[in-house]
Amino acid sequence: MTAPLPPIALFVTQTPSLQRTTLIGIIEHVIAGRVDIAVVAQWALRSFHDMVQDDSDDDDDVEITDDDDEDEQDTAVDQAIMDALDALMFADQAAFAPDTAQLQHLIRQLQS
Repeated sequence: MTAPLPPIALFVTQTPSLQRTTLIGIIEHVIAGRVDIAVVAQWALRSFHDMVQDDSDDDDDVEITDDDDEDEQDTAVDQAIMDALDALMFADQAAFAPDTAQLQHLIRQLQS
């Protein structure tokens, strides 16, 4: 039996904290063999592209603030999520398939 993946439209609108939690859960399901890596790869690819598209739409609505620290933290959070999606989106190809240690490393990155 395969664990269901969240709808992409829901995932891309979650807060970065919830996105991290969602990705950790998906990776844990992959490690446990409850979800097919090919399904995760397709989901990650579509999520990555939707997030990139959503991010480029946000660039049109630039708001100038004095809170540079918060902006840097948001960028770091987003980058960890994008890095995890990037690592997963071609995981169904043997040359890019992460092993268990690499998947556990992704979890640690998302937890930090």
